Amino acid sequence: MGAGTVLQNIAIDSRIKFCIADCGFSDIITLFKYHLAKDYKIKRIPLVEITSIITKLRAGWNFNDVSPIRSISKIDTPILFTHGEADDFVPTWMSEEMHKVKNGTKDIYIAPNAAHVETYWKNTQEYENRIDNFLKKLGF
Repeated sequence: MGAGTVLQNIAIDSRIKFCIADCGFSDIITLFKYHLAKDYKIKRIPLVEITSIITKLRAGWNFNDVSPIRSISKIDTPILFTHGEADDFVPTWMSEEMHKVKNGTKDIYIAPNAAHVETYWKNTQEYENRIDNFLKKLGF
């Protein structure tokens, strides 16, 4: 869940000059509920909410704290979102919705024929071109 971690971190660390978020999730609760429904056909049981409460009691944080989309509109850091169009582990629409709410410098690349973290491997040349163009636009 590296892209989600990085997206959360750029909200609190102004030293980061740009971000390339590959297959990032927008909200962990939404992602957990997506997988419970898709993988286990569980839709109505408040399993995520109960687990979040237990996590809060045992670790001091809850799942509501893990939501990059909540802070993304306030982030000045330029972000290139990349995602495989066939990703069913972290749905592609999560990157698309974050791109939509992000203000300032941003770009998105939805890679054809790519599942989760296959964006580079299935579309190497186009992926490299997108990153090169993004970095050039930023002056790197």
